[in-house]
Amino acid sequence: MLKAITKRLFSDHRYLRKLNREMRFNEVKETYESMKFFDKEEETKCKQQYLYALKYISPPKSEKTEKPAFTGSSEVPFQNLSQPIYVKQLQPSPSFPTKLIGYLGFAVCSFVLYQMVKRDWSGGSGMLDSTKHIITAEKTNVTFDDVRGIDECREELLEIVDYLSNPEKYHSTGAKMPKGILMTGRPGTGKTLLAKAIAGESGVKFYFNSGSDFEEVFVGLGAKRIRELFKEAKRNAPCIIFIDEIDALGASRKSKDFNYNRQSLNQLLVEMDGFESKDNILVIGATNYPESLDHALKRAGRFDKVIDIPMPDKKGRTQILDLYLKKVYHDETVTPEIVAKGTIGMTGADLSNVVNLAVLNAVKEGRSACNIHDVEKSIDRILMGVERRSLSLTDEEKLNTAIHEVGHALTAVLTKGADPLHKTTILPRGPSLGMTVSLPDKDKVSVNREEILARIDVAMGGRAAEEIFLGIDNLTTGCSSDLDKATQTAYHYTKGGMFDEITGLVNLNALDEDGEGAAQRDLIDKAVRDILDESYKRTKEKLLKNKSLLMYIAKNLVERETLTQEEFFSLIKEFN
Repeated sequence: MLKAITKRLFSDHRYLRKLNREMRFNEVKETYESMKFFDKEEETKCKQQYLYALKYISPPKSEKTEKPAFTGSSEVPFQNLSQPIYVKQLQPSPSFPTKLIGYLGFAVCSFVLYQMVKRDWSGGSGMLDSTKHIITAEKTNVTFDDVRGIDECREELLEIVDYLSNPEKYHSTGAKMPKGILMTGRPGTGKTLLAKAIAGESGVKFYFNSGSDFEEVFVGLGAKRIRELFKEAKRNAPCIIFIDEIDALGASRKSKDFNYNRQSLNQLLVEMDGFESKDNILVIGATNYPESLDHALKRAGRFDKVIDIPMPDKKGRTQILDLYLKKVYHDETVTPEIVAKGTIGMTGADLSNVVNLAVLNAVKEGRSACNIHDVEKSIDRILMGVERRSLSLTDEEKLNTAIHEVGHALTAVLTKGADPLHKTTILPRGPSLGMTVSLPDKDKVSVNREEILARIDVAMGGRAAEEIFLGIDNLTTGCSSDLDKATQTAYHYTKGGMFDEITGLVNLNALDEDGEGAAQRDLIDKAVRDILDESYKRTKEKLLKNKSLLMYIAKNLVERETLTQEEFFSLIKEFN
């Protein structure tokens, strides 16, 4: 017994470790402070157990006398072990004004949130009100007389108008009319106008909504708005629900989409399934991207009828221009037939803008009626942008720009399959210092391989002309946009299978990025580089053979600033 006590008094780190494991930290402290050490290694091990115990011993609750700090070597802390130092870090308490501001801020936020939710559920017009986007319109004043240039589409919709006007005639025979109509086509072709004309002809109410109206930051609010919209429509049947840009609401669902992104679309599908044709509600959707819509939305029983609104042809443009020109003052030089020839590729909205800009230009110059020159200016403004006459260019910059633009124009004249030259100018327009415009001489519904290569050659004409006259080290930044256009054209038609000797009989545009392998992409890249290199070589050879003619036309372009097709060909005759 005496031997064991003596051993503990004369250092035993194992005994201290046992006390620590039993969490008897005060005993460790008392035992260690009464020990005597004769072995340096044993002293170090015991000190480790002692320091470990000190971490778990609470400091004295009150210290009336200040204890001195330990003394001794800095290499051995707590050498004065009978008076250890206790350190406690305190967090400063916030002041009363700080606490008050925090409480007031929390109270204000809680009150605002409470009022928002209260208004929403009580049917008010708060931020969460789901009915505030529902627009109720009485009978619209738009009729089929206001819709021109799309006669086939108008005839397709006459039976819908008759059904909405006389629903009993169809119900008595058991006929079922479509629940929904999907209108597709490029922007400005008249989808919204046609929907309003259906409502105007049939004399029913018209609800106008945008697909983005149903997408909100609050989960479930979009679905609620759709329920409220159809509930309102059923109370006011017969009526038309028009959803513009429906692709914002009905885009294809994917597994990685969040659940709340699909709630609005799912609710629309449920609502369209939930009403019968006898409810006399017609849903019309309009989109510029029909390929992006969910397949469930386009199936029979929802959007039963799909109507593609085409670009107006010459006859259609003439009809549209006749409608708009009757509403403004113009002289005898302006006729629908003449303007229609120079507006190939323009939509109905573009034609409306052409007429309006022409009238504005006439008023600006103090005339009461517009003439053909006003119309040409408005067409150029739409095709090429606004003139920047305030931009000052040096004679060298003007000549360099003229060489570049004549390179495009002369390539268009010399290349078989290229669109006819419309106009070339060195007047800065928009972001460009100059511009050359080529327009087809007739309406086209497709292009062939020769025409595709001609487009690429014309795009390469500016850079080829600059290299011939300015040298490779003096090429301007204007070549960048031309190469961009040529590259995009080559990629699109190569992936589309127009160059099947390279890619095979496959349309790679139908595949997503995951569907293309690395080897396939490398093959496409090499094919596009070869197409562009061959195009540049062809174009440069053509311009080298007509080097003197190009410079002659470029100098005339610097003097005149703009050359029309007739003036361009006149200069060619003069040179020859």
